[in-house]
Amino acid sequence: MFTNKIKDIFGNVNGYKFAWGQAISFPFDADTIIFVEEDAIVSYTPNETPTESTIGTLGQYFYNVPDLKVYRCTNFGQLYYQWELEDEFTFPEDGIQKVVLEENSYPIEFSMYNTRGEKVLTKELGRDAKTLYITEEEAENIIPDIYDFIFIADRKIKYCKQVVIIDTRDAFNKDITVIEGNKQ
Repeated sequence: MFTNKIKDIFGNVNGYKFAWGQAISFPFDADTIIFVEEDAIVSYTPNETPTESTIGTLGQYFYNVPDLKVYRCTNFGQLYYQWELEDEFTFPEDGIQKVVLEENSYPIEFSMYNTRGEKVLTKELGRDAKTLYITEEEAENIIPDIYDFIFIADRKIKYCKQVVIIDTRDAFNKDITVIEGNKQ
């Protein structure tokens, strides 16, 4: 399990921290994902469009995922709603609602790189894999450092996160000014 998430100043998770020698269970998603507005209507039905009876609020979006079309509510009355097709399929940078654009259908290859760009560990995962498991035995051979966890499917990077492996052994976490119980 994750011992700690590493967040940036905006609260976004940029990476994760694990203790040296700890078994790692790392969830990831190799699907093509976007995030849309919290109140957006999302349809996974081909050729579905919003109608006059599709309830919405002014400025609300309707996403048709299979057709890659987006509609915006531009007007509404007591009994009808008006939706207009946008010129392009776009989505906000800071969306909240998760939308799967395309499910991964290829085997996933996991690679772990250290700060020098050297490949430390590689694993073949199934196309439906959603969690990477690194056993305690494998983790003991991974020295404390900052690593890039990269998941590739169909020769494309599908997911990438930085992971810090910290050294929790007592011998490496003592105050360097303490020698044989006496402070220097």
